[in-house]
Amino acid sequence: MHFHFGPFRFDARNLSLSSSEGDIPLRAMTLRLLHELLKDAPNVIAQEQLLDRVWGRQEVTPGVLSQSILELRRALGDSAQNPSYIETKHRLGYRFLAEVKQYDVDDAPSVTKEPPPGDEDSPSAAPSTSIAGRRPSTAWGVVIGVIAMVVALIAWWEFNRDDIERHDALRNVELLHDGRPSEPEALNWYRQGLLALDGANEVLARERLEKSLHREPTAAATQAALAEALARSGERGQALQLARSAAKESASLPRVEQLRIGAFEAELDYRLPDAMAKWQAVSQLDPGDASSTMRLASVQISAGESKAAEVTLTAIERLPSALVEPSRIALLRARLAASRGDQRERLAQAELASRNAKGEAQQVAAWIEQAWAHALIGEPDAADTLMTQIDEALAATPDVPLALRRDLLSATLRREKGAFDAAIGIFDSVATRAAASGERAIAANAQREAGFVLALAGRHKEALARLIPLVDEHAALGDPRELASTLDVAGLAEQRAGAMKEAQAFGERSLALYVAAGDRLGEAAARNQLGMLFARTGRFNDAQHHWETALAAFEQIGDRRGTAIVRGNLATIFARQGNPQAAREANEKALVDFRAIGAIADVARIQFNLALQDRRSGDLVAAEARMREALDGFTRMGNEDFRLQAIASLAELLLSRADLDAAQVLLDAAMAGQAAPPQRLAAILSARARLASLRGQYESAQTDFNDAKRLREAAGLADWVRMSELDLAELAARQGRLGEAQDEARRLRRELLESGDIGAANQAGALLASVLLARRANDATERLLDELDSALAQHPEAQLALRADLIRAGIAGDDREGALGRVAARARDSGFEWLALQADLLAGGVAANAAITALERIGVRVKPLPPSFYY
Repeated sequence: MHFHFGPFRFDARNLSLSSSEGDIPLRAMTLRLLHELLKDAPNVIAQEQLLDRVWGRQEVTPGVLSQSILELRRALGDSAQNPSYIETKHRLGYRFLAEVKQYDVDDAPSVTKEPPPGDEDSPSAAPSTSIAGRRPSTAWGVVIGVIAMVVALIAWWEFNRDDIERHDALRNVELLHDGRPSEPEALNWYRQGLLALDGANEVLARERLEKSLHREPTAAATQAALAEALARSGERGQALQLARSAAKESASLPRVEQLRIGAFEAELDYRLPDAMAKWQAVSQLDPGDASSTMRLASVQISAGESKAAEVTLTAIERLPSALVEPSRIALLRARLAASRGDQRERLAQAELASRNAKGEAQQVAAWIEQAWAHALIGEPDAADTLMTQIDEALAATPDVPLALRRDLLSATLRREKGAFDAAIGIFDSVATRAAASGERAIAANAQREAGFVLALAGRHKEALARLIPLVDEHAALGDPRELASTLDVAGLAEQRAGAMKEAQAFGERSLALYVAAGDRLGEAAARNQLGMLFARTGRFNDAQHHWETALAAFEQIGDRRGTAIVRGNLATIFARQGNPQAAREANEKALVDFRAIGAIADVARIQFNLALQDRRSGDLVAAEARMREALDGFTRMGNEDFRLQAIASLAELLLSRADLDAAQVLLDAAMAGQAAPPQRLAAILSARARLASLRGQYESAQTDFNDAKRLREAAGLADWVRMSELDLAELAARQGRLGEAQDEARRLRRELLESGDIGAANQAGALLASVLLARRANDATERLLDELDSALAQHPEAQLALRADLIRAGIAGDDREGALGRVAARARDSGFEWLALQADLLAGGVAANAAITALERIGVRVKPLPPSFYY
């Protein structure tokens, strides 16, 4: 029976949908659903009836029906809001709206002007039997066709059975080695599906395996292979349902086959310990089964069992060479190295995979892995060279999934270089092409990455507009880890938009999903993210708890990079707690790990943190050297976000050293670049405002400080908003608005002490003391300085200690000039030249004249002399 509606034709016997443009590939279950809707059109069919008719007595949820309806609408170009073909009747079911014409097979009209070409892959395609322009009789045509088909199928049967029963390459992708289809044509489609899986072409694999399953619906091996194709495409929920069906069909198969499908089912259901136990049992029952042992290693890597994965991979390498594909082993080892953050080992294994690649697909996959490693090591030129090789290979042998992976890498590289618009454009292109080719998971992931870039660029509303629908999409796909990752990115966007409660809700939901899935690596990463969120909102105890829990997990897993990242984060907590030695030890341990695994960007980040510590301890020479290395690393990596932060911090350091011209050059270059993320732009503006303030350009300073404050308020960074307010209070004091400055400094000191930010509270205290001195409240100044001395003993900071001594020199009486001279000498020895010049200027006499000359040389106007301000 054929059904015609609109420009479409549905062949009920062969379960195929076509239009004038050719066949439209759909899953078998989706085609069966269409058949049921067409048969009963235009009547409404209840959801329960459709589930029973199409999926039978399988244990499925209504979600599978919704998913197939969505696929049908996409294939027909239909809309749920304004349907032309399929209408949803709320709480009732579905009905087919369009006029449907039914024909018997022999009477059905064609929807094409010319006879459609034969499918070259189809076992039923046969050459024309016309002779001298005349068609043979129908009877003879049938006889000839049957004879040709029987002969061909016998040949295919012998070829396929001989090919599959041998330990050939297809056994590396075949999940079950028993329970294959017995019907010859079904077996051929099954084999073609395996070949497509072997070439990482999941869309073609699904098409071939669905045809096989249509011919022989109870073949357990076909069900298992189709489940794997669905899982690779990201449709994990559908894959799990099919795997459960395959497990039922495998009840009569040997024990080892039942274990294989049980292990795969456990993987899909994220019961990773169960999956590992079953794959381990398979390996013991069938020691020569390299493919199952590789699956065990893969699950061990996913579960964070890196040491166990190392043992398993070593065991595989000891198998006879005929059973092992070195390229696949090397790619697994590259993945293991990547999970540990060891980019140099990842590169070495990817290069080994490239040398041993069999076929273009393996070669391109190895090159993509190498390009990732080069990019993360900080070798962009090598990554670009590989991208050229990849492009040449894909031009010669097109491969849609590999091309999509290549473009994802290209977009990520552009994102890291700060080319946000270009990155978004490529991610959008990948999403569109992936959706068109049936790669739903890749499409959703590309959309998520585009949302991430939008969040980095400060376009929070646009980011959330993309990400929120993706939460539902990933939920429909049934992969909790991908859903958790999307929630993480949505949380980042909410955080940068200043919606901290929403960000926390997303982060905690993500963490719960990772925990439920048994994904220890994901759990540790989610805890690290939550720790950063809590640190930014002043909840340092909560941040420390999550970071310490994440650290223990990363150490147990053996993820050296994860361990180092969390140590670097904990160092910021130790510094806030007034334990600089613990902070330095944590950072230096992290630095050793990052250097060992070739993580250039992370080395730069730790050097940045250590530079800040050197500055606090009073070693500005070492601080500048570290900060310049950090800036160089971020620049080499093309990481615009961190590069701008390093520029702002280096500019501040140069201001302390009275190198105003060098700071000006850095800041001008930063402001001339493309749009910066809000918090980085705030840091650049603050540094530029401080430079303007030192030069007496108070109006410009006021504008930049206010702009920085607004950016930080919009991003929800409460601690940094207070620092902007402290900057504005200092500017008010320098302009002589002492009452305003005093009230603000006192309020900020109180709030910062309450939030536990002792270092910033000390800065507010020093400013308050200088204002009290300027207002000649000497007794109050001295009491506050005594409090500061006590606080600085617990939380040392060289520059603040020098400022406190500078203020104390202002109430030194007869020894004022000598006290200022001693402050100037100590400041100059530590590299704090600006503070030394201030002390000289306040001391008067010869020292002041020399200071005036030096200040004028660096572009600071000091005549007439500014009011005395000890700060």
